Amino acid sequence: MGFIRQEMPLETLLGRYLVAESRVLNVGSKARRVWPNSVNLDLVAGENVDVVGDAHDLPFPESSYDACVLYAMLQYCERPWRVVDEVSRVLKPGGLAFVDVPFLQPYCAETAAFDRFRFTKAGLEGLFSADYDLEESGVTIATGSVLAQLGRATADTWIRNRYVSYLLRQSATLAFWPVGALRFAARPETAGGFYLVARRRPALAQAAADSPRAVTATP
Repeated sequence: MGFIRQEMPLETLLGRYLVAESRVLNVGSKARRVWPNSVNLDLVAGENVDVVGDAHDLPFPESSYDACVLYAMLQYCERPWRVVDEVSRVLKPGGLAFVDVPFLQPYCAETAAFDRFRFTKAGLEGLFSADYDLEESGVTIATGSVLAQLGRATADTWIRNRYVSYLLRQSATLAFWPVGALRFAARPETAGGFYLVARRRPALAQAAADSPRAVTATP
């Protein structure tokens, strides 16, 4: 039973803005292949991971991608603003950034990274305001899914005994599933997450060309 209903799936956004030949960098990809002509980068090796690397120091040359996907990964970064700068560097002039971040969501434990940040809609847009023109932004997870997530997470962490916790989690799954299935209140005040599509300003091309930065690897 799923608790998260995506109001704006990534596949819909990519299909709206990209063409089949678009070269896409998926940062923090895990095993997900989001576009046929894409390069997957992640911190750890795994299925469908093409390049192992750090989003704070992308191992690609300037202006090498038509689009960059940052989906559910900025919250794990030590310096999200640095990651945005790196994306700006590797995007071509006019290239697109597709971003998804959490707002009202439970803490998520990861083996390769710590869950560090939550973002308001204004905060997400502010990260990209210096170097990008905003194409669109909005809510990805509405309030019904938020309530279901929080209810299940509360049940799952209430008692440390794993057997009791399991029973509570399963009970919460049944109890909150109807709430999570409701599509209501897709508002920024109570959203579970936000998405953004932003276009890199062409003026950045010369700055990237003048950069003394060394290229360490290419896919």
